[in-house]
Amino acid sequence: MRMGDKLKQIRLSLGLDQTQMSKGIMDRSFYSRIESNDNKIRLHYLLALLAKNHVPLLEFLDGFGDIEPKNRWYQEQIEIAFFTNDVDTLKQILKDEQFTNLRVKQVIELLLTELNDHSFPYSNKTARKLKYHIFKTGKWDQDSLWILSMSMILYNFHDLVGIIDSIFNKYGKNNYQDEYSLQLLANIAVRFAAICYYNKQENEFKLATDFLNKLPASSKLLMQKLMGRYFEAKFSNDQEQQYAIKTILNLTGYEKYLSSLMLE
Repeated sequence: MRMGDKLKQIRLSLGLDQTQMSKGIMDRSFYSRIESNDNKIRLHYLLALLAKNHVPLLEFLDGFGDIEPKNRWYQEQIEIAFFTNDVDTLKQILKDEQFTNLRVKQVIELLLTELNDHSFPYSNKTARKLKYHIFKTGKWDQDSLWILSMSMILYNFHDLVGIIDSIFNKYGKNNYQDEYSLQLLANIAVRFAAICYYNKQENEFKLATDFLNKLPASSKLLMQKLMGRYFEAKFSNDQEQQYAIKTILNLTGYEKYLSSLMLE
């Protein structure tokens, strides 16, 4: 079931028209396009709609599958909020009592600190918990891959290389599980490439870009592959290539993702 279909189902069950459902949250015509699945709804609007109409979030998510897709949905919204500097949405997810993944909430605290919001100061204790989770990981599931992709700044370069080596070794022979795992691996590779570039570590940088370039050709990975090419161009000081890639990223709306990787 798609998001718009679920909202419509709930609205009808409440006996509301579209104006009553969306009043005070958004324009009725915009809400109508959401129900028709023509427009996507941002997380803070969804949370506001559900709260206004007294619909528990877990009840709304029921029907979208098991808890893993629910976690994935949250993770995607967290990434979008971080890359667009949407502090309010990150805070709403962090305060959402019905979202119980504590490790992901710890990542949100880290991201809020990165965005210079000190409402939820990130403690050394929390950092140690996240690092311990990554170090003790016997298998790289999607949750662990996502946490690592969003928390690389916690690690010194030497420790990070060891973690990335274990991932590259595991997945270096096309040992991919599904499309979402591929996206997570691509995110990790491009973020590690950025860190290697800024640390002037050419050998590790080449391992990252080689891994990224060997991932299957997919429209879902186009942005990450372009990011990898961008840092390759920076390493070789190919300004023409840098400009061309930045132009593409700007036109496709990914310039903020690139900005998040600029560690200087």
